[in-house]
Amino acid sequence: MEDHLSDEEREKLRLENEIRKIKLALETGAKFVEDPDMPALPPELENEFLNYVEQFEAMQADSPKITVFEKVGRPVFKPVSEITDENMEQALEELLDYMMDNGVSVISEDNVNDSEMYRFIVEDLFQHEIFDLKVSKDIVTQIFYEDFYPNYEGDIENSIVDFVGLFFNKNDVLNLYLDSLDTDDNRIKKIIEFRNAYDWFDFFGVSMFTIILKDENQHATVSLLLEFDGHLDGDSQAHEFRGYSTFEFNFTPLGWLIASIEFSKPL
Repeated sequence: MEDHLSDEEREKLRLENEIRKIKLALETGAKFVEDPDMPALPPELENEFLNYVEQFEAMQADSPKITVFEKVGRPVFKPVSEITDENMEQALEELLDYMMDNGVSVISEDNVNDSEMYRFIVEDLFQHEIFDLKVSKDIVTQIFYEDFYPNYEGDIENSIVDFVGLFFNKNDVLNLYLDSLDTDDNRIKKIIEFRNAYDWFDFFGVSMFTIILKDENQHATVSLLLEFDGHLDGDSQAHEFRGYSTFEFNFTPLGWLIASIEFSKPL
């Protein structure tokens, strides 16, 4: 990869990277999460990273499958029913350390309790099949508890919190709030138009109310209390929003994305 690209070449490469990420997400379920507080990768480095991901996916496709139990050496661990509450923390720590030493990292984003995590590994994960990749011993397979037991409500709540923090910040010149929207759904136009109609916002808070999962967890409707003011330059009177708003979500390869919002009427 060339170290010095023109602005036009760099923009072309950035667009190519975005297309490749979408393709990987649709074909493999890969998730590309960007921290809004960190600078974006240069497109050259991101391109090299995507090359690695695609090579890894190709390697997986050509590899046989084995159970996690076989992967980590067929260990002997007590069933969860034989471990007392007093000893559970230490037992889980030993189990997690053993898994890591054998190339498997097990993580819970929602911090499930020790007993459930131990049970999950011994009863569920050991029977799960993974690709038997012939790679360096330094490569660790990372497995999330939530991939087996999704916390849809928690993911939706986190999506809303992330979204409103960016949506009501008009200093967000990169429009990072768009990453929370389902760009394949035409209804998002109303969301963008609403934000563009105001020059700045005073945001006071969000309270979760109800989450209704629909269509076999492919869609969700969320009713929540949003409190904010919308301001227009030259207008001393703010538009005050203090009621319940309705969010519609679609479940996509990139996770839960907002398809539409019906804001409450201003006071």
